[in-house]
Amino acid sequence: MNLLDFLIINLKNKEQAALNFPKTINSVCEAIQLDQGDVEAKIREIESGLKKVSKELDICIKANPKSDEDIKATEIYKFFLIDLEESAKKSLDNVIKFQENLVTEIVTTSKFFGEDQKAFKFPDFLKQINDFINNFRKAYS
Repeated sequence: MNLLDFLIINLKNKEQAALNFPKTINSVCEAIQLDQGDVEAKIREIESGLKKVSKELDICIKANPKSDEDIKATEIYKFFLIDLEESAKKSLDNVIKFQENLVTEIVTTSKFFGEDQKAFKFPDFLKQINDFINNFRKAYS
C-alpha cells in the first residue's frame, strides 16, 4: 500500500464526495497544452490588428466622399467598422482581464503549494497536478 492508496481508503470512509475531485478539474489536461507565451503573443497580435482597424476607421471618418454612391458606401463601411472595433475592444479587454486573473491565480496557487517563485514553471506544475490526477484515477478505479 502506498500513500495514494491510504488517501483513497480514508476518503472512502470519511469524505466520499472528495473522491470526485478529478471531475471538477477536467481543465488541467487542456491547460497543459497551452503555452503562456503563445497566449500572450496572440493577444499582442490581436491588439496590433485592432490598431489597424482603428486607423482604417479614422481614415474612413476623415474621408470626404464626393458622390452619393461613395457617401453611402462610406457610411455603411463606417457603421460596420465602428461595430467591429467596439466589439473587438470589449472582447480584447475581457481576454486581457482573464489573462491577468490567470497570472494572479497561478502565483497564488504556486505560493499555496510552497513553490519557489523564482524557479516556478507553471507548465511543469500543471503536469505534476495532471500526473497526480491520473494516478488518483488509476488507484481509485
